[in-house]
Amino acid sequence: MNGSPPLPNTRVQRSPLGGQWVSVTIVAFGVLVIACRLHDSPPTPVVVRDAGYLVLRPLSWKEDQDHSERVSVKYTSVGYAFAANQPLLDMNAFVLGAARVDSHKDSMGMVTLWLPLNRAGTQALAAWSARNVGEHLGIFIDGKLVQAAGIKSELTLPEIPIPFGDSDEARAVRERLKKGGTSG
Repeated sequence: MNGSPPLPNTRVQRSPLGGQWVSVTIVAFGVLVIACRLHDSPPTPVVVRDAGYLVLRPLSWKEDQDHSERVSVKYTSVGYAFAANQPLLDMNAFVLGAARVDSHKDSMGMVTLWLPLNRAGTQALAAWSARNVGEHLGIFIDGKLVQAAGIKSELTLPEIPIPFGDSDEARAVRERLKKGGTSG
């Protein structure tokens, strides 16, 4: 139709909308492509402003030169542990823009904040956990221990699950993570 003659034995029908029909189809297709790309697009990069807002620190049941900060640990017979002086991972080990909250409650009534690790974070966690099977690792948010996990094998997780009592608290932490750890 673009100036070329129709093929023999072919009827040419024009849409009542003419060129508008083609335009609507192109716009609809474009919206679909954009929607698919948004779903698969990489997360927005986050500038880490407070690397210590979220850290993973090894825990020990005994105080020593490497583990001197006493922290309360729920559901243990001792009730406390000693956190490592230096973090194993800080916020620089995570893909903060991809943090997400799964608001479906688990069997314990908890919601989960999923925090993806970057490549360096995944490698550091795997190497440490392979050498420290049987030890414990604490997840600290804003200086408070929120989870203590026993290491049963090498951890090659692509992301860290952090349980919360309610989705509002999990979302507030996620938003602060996406601001680089700052509250403002």
